Amino acid sequence: MKAVKVTAALVLALSSAFAMAGEIKDSTIEASNLKNAATGTGSKAHQWVGVAQDNGKISDTQVNAKNAKNTASGTNSHADQYIGAVSGNGEIKDSYIHANEARNTASGTNSYARQEIGVARGNGKLKDVTVHANNASNEASGNNSDARQRVGYAD
Repeated sequence: MKAVKVTAALVLALSSAFAMAGEIKDSTIEASNLKNAATGTGSKAHQWVGVAQDNGKISDTQVNAKNAKNTASGTNSHADQYIGAVSGNGEIKDSYIHANEARNTASGTNSYARQEIGVARGNGKLKDVTVHANNASNEASGNNSDARQRVGYAD
């Protein structure tokens, strides 16, 4: 019985360790006209479309999030919108990211808005990638607000 428990615990630990990396491959993600909103003090609106984290990879994939809307309003509100993005040594390869007219908005004192479209962060790479983000907007309004927007960006 003890051997079974130890083996089960080992399998769970190993599967958790290997499950950290996300991958999106040979896929089409169609998510036009999405709407996500949070209101009130300390509200947080997070919108992720075609995102792979922690050594994540996106390859041979089309991500379409045209007219995606993400809003947070209220004091200390946060609005995060990530479309076709990878982090932590991630790579986007042979892919098409379409996010025309994507809107990310945070309003209220101390609000912040982050928008990343076609972004590979943390020693990430973009290779043979097309990013369309025409008329995309990222706005933060209110005292001490902060807005940051990245499009087709690798660091």
